[in-house]
Amino acid sequence: MKTTLDAGRIMERVLDNLTPGDVPAHKPDLGSCTGWRGPESDGGYAILWIGKKKLFVAHWLYEQEHGPIPAGLEPDHLCHDPDYCEPGPACPHRRCTVLAHLEAVTRRENTVRSGAPPGINARKVVCDYGDDLTDDDNVYVRPSRPHERECVKCRERRRDKLARTQRALAHIAMKKAGQMSLLD
Repeated sequence: MKTTLDAGRIMERVLDNLTPGDVPAHKPDLGSCTGWRGPESDGGYAILWIGKKKLFVAHWLYEQEHGPIPAGLEPDHLCHDPDYCEPGPACPHRRCTVLAHLEAVTRRENTVRSGAPPGINARKVVCDYGDDLTDDDNVYVRPSRPHERECVKCRERRRDKLARTQRALAHIAMKKAGQMSLLD
C-alpha cells in the first residue's frame, strides 16, 4: 500500500518538529534559525519519512514557497558559514528551515560556500607554497577534472616527484631482476 500525505498534513508534521533556534552570531541580520527535533539524515539535515520515502524538509518548504527547484540547483543555507560553524552533521544550520535562510544555487556554489575540503580549496587564493591562485596564467585545470584547479608550479612539482618515483621503482625492479650492471 502506497503512503501519501497531502501538503497540509506534511506541513503539520513539519510544524510539530520545529523549535526556536538561535540567531547566527556571524549573520545576525538574518534573524533566528529554527531548531529541529524530528529525524535527521546521516548528513544532519531535517527530514520526514513519508512511507518509505525520505523528504528533505528544507527542499520541500522551499518548493512550497517558490515552486519546483530548477534543474541544476539546490537549496543552500545562508545562515551557514564555514568560518564559524562546525563541519558536517554537527552544524545546526543544516536543520534550519527558515525560508529567508534558503537560496537556490548550483552545487558548485553550495560546495564553495561549504566547509568541506573542496569548498576550502575553491576559496584559496594562494597554494600551499604561497603561489597566486587568482592569476589565471598561474592556474592549471585538468580537462578530466574541471572542478579542480592547481598552481602551475605545484603541477610541475607533482609531475617531477612522480617521474622521480617511477625512475626509482624501475631502478629497484631492475636491480631485483639482476639486470643492473656493477657500474650503477
